[in-house]
Amino acid sequence: MATEVCSRPVPRNLRIVLVEDHRVVRAALAFLLSSRQGFEVCGEAGSSEEVEPLLDRVEPDVVLMDLMLGSRDCLDLIQKLHRDKPELPVLIISSLGDEMYVRRALRAGARGFMVKTEPEEQLFAALLHVVAGGVYLCESLSSRVLQGILKVGHASVFDPIEVLSDRELQVFNLVGQGLTPKRMAEQLSLSIKTIEAHRQNIRQKLNLDSSTALVQQASLWVSRHPH
Repeated sequence: MATEVCSRPVPRNLRIVLVEDHRVVRAALAFLLSSRQGFEVCGEAGSSEEVEPLLDRVEPDVVLMDLMLGSRDCLDLIQKLHRDKPELPVLIISSLGDEMYVRRALRAGARGFMVKTEPEEQLFAALLHVVAGGVYLCESLSSRVLQGILKVGHASVFDPIEVLSDRELQVFNLVGQGLTPKRMAEQLSLSIKTIEAHRQNIRQKLNLDSSTALVQQASLWVSRHPH
């Protein structure tokens, strides 16, 4: 589903930076994109740390990014790119089709979201659409996202995880994957003290009375939201 009126001119040769941590997937996407006339992969990154220096060096028209790099999501990276380079559109391509992640990615500043199972023609259409200034949601996600928005506020269907901030969701996700506070701190570039504060806030928001209950709840959530 493409939305918004597109008003920006689209360059004849679309320069794309591809951000994907799985090398085989990244190579396949790069081959697919480069094989189409008018599309060029001008840079590739396998981690969030590589992205900003790469963007400054190659100056692309669009960033095509997986939402998950390693065991963490890229919501904070999307926010930073949107703040520092507001004219540079980010299109998310992910195996995660959860409407909560879609909403959070768009709220962070992404201009589009599609799942990796969509036909390749939709990928090219999505890239052109976001570069032209539009917002893109693939058909398989648009109805689910709309249903999720309509459900918000109904206690019987509201996902309690929605109350977590993006950073708290990252920590909750890593708890569910079994990471220690030290490993979480390393992955998120935070202090262990900050990680513990986030864990405490999560417990309060989710009404969990112990660290064991937090681990159990997080593990269950991760099992239902595989990456």
